[in-house]
Amino acid sequence: MDGLLKRFIWEGSKEEKNIPLINWEIVCMLKAEGRTGLRKMNLYNLALGAKLAWKMYNCPNKGWCKVMSHKYLESNEPERILTMVNSISRSLLWKFIWERRRIITKYLSWRIGDARKAKFWRDSWNSDKALVDEIDDQDWINEMQETMGVMVADYVQEDCRPNSPIRWKRFENAQNANSAKVVNILQSRNIYLTTEKDTLI
Repeated sequence: MDGLLKRFIWEGSKEEKNIPLINWEIVCMLKAEGRTGLRKMNLYNLALGAKLAWKMYNCPNKGWCKVMSHKYLESNEPERILTMVNSISRSLLWKFIWERRRIITKYLSWRIGDARKAKFWRDSWNSDKALVDEIDDQDWINEMQETMGVMVADYVQEDCRPNSPIRWKRFENAQNANSAKVVNILQSRNIYLTTEKDTLI
């Protein structure tokens, strides 16, 4: 499609080739910048795939979303399209959506509700950086996941009530520098527990 657009602009209906007079990057700039407003088809294609992935999450009751989720996702939870790690399907349509969902996933964060869907270490929650990006010691994080758990809820004190700031469980190795760093990070995040489920934003 990009090739056809280029030929149309520079050659029109003529058979002979003309030299492009303006860089294609400039031709495709926005109208607001005084350009044509033509779109690069490959970028338009990426955006379309990402939009379909977001529709599967945001509108799971649409007919085509139900069919795709039933056929290709490992559970009925709509957020699986955005959180599932591996896909083995060879369907061209599914591959198109699957590969372009990464455009969305790198900007996603969990809004904490009951803390049962967000991963404590590896997910961004409440628009903050993932803790795994703040702590350099991956072996220590793996050890903490094995002893304490994976989800945010695993680190919340059991007597913590909804609609109140989260009180975190003490880390076993309180003298550890990593523990102290995590405690400081958590103190700077004013997060409330609610009765609603965690949601992706």
